Amino acid sequence: MTGKITYGNLSPSLQQRIDTNTGGGGSVDIINDLITGGATKALSAEQGVFLKGNLDGLQNSINSVESSVSALKTSSDATALEVGTVKTKLDELSNDPVTTSKNGLMLSSDKVKLDSLSNQVATTSSNGLMSSVDKTKLDSVTTDVATTSKNGLMSKEDKTKLDSLDPNGGGLTPTLLNATITTTWTGSLAPYTQNVTVTGLLSTDFPDVVPVYSASADTAVKENTAWNNISSIVAYDGYIKVSCFETQPITAINVKIRVWR
Repeated sequence: MTGKITYGNLSPSLQQRIDTNTGGGGSVDIINDLITGGATKALSAEQGVFLKGNLDGLQNSINSVESSVSALKTSSDATALEVGTVKTKLDELSNDPVTTSKNGLMLSSDKVKLDSLSNQVATTSSNGLMSSVDKTKLDSVTTDVATTSKNGLMSKEDKTKLDSLDPNGGGLTPTLLNATITTTWTGSLAPYTQNVTVTGLLSTDFPDVVPVYSASADTAVKENTAWNNISSIVAYDGYIKVSCFETQPITAINVKIRVWR
């Protein structure tokens, strides 16, 4: 509230109090600071504004503290809820040891096994971890079944046949036959073939054909190279059909043929 108040506007009781405090002079000293004291002195309106500003600032600080306390309370409640959830999950964990069919706690014996595992790469003579090279080889292995013209996996039918074979010939008599695979081939492009006469051979035979290398080392190397180019040999009555799927051999090869009858 603003306005001007004179001595004459005051009530007689207030005039008497002023006269008592001022010695009858009718005036009051006004102090414009918060340091000077005096029971008969008045504080200026400017200092009232200053005090009001400080009170407002103090109230704002109190409001800020109360807001921070409220936020901490909310955060504390959320943390307590999260801790409770974690505790519930921990309580739900099984104390049973892990098995091959169920998750669980690790046994000390399993820990010993894990710690004893080698970090060395496996070789043909020692166990170890699989190398990236071996993994690449393994991934590239074909899953196709082998045929008379293509390498591959053994079929269950061929496995049955193999297991039924007598390593001693099943009491049969071995017959040895000889032949020569020449350098005369049919076909201008692969595959190359030739029929090699084998007197006494039958189409029902399963011939075991092996090369007979020359005593000369140089010649034997050429014969071995030629033999590695042979892709398949099939028995017919009186001859074998030799096929090369890629490269045509340029060296003749003497072979020995064994059949069981």
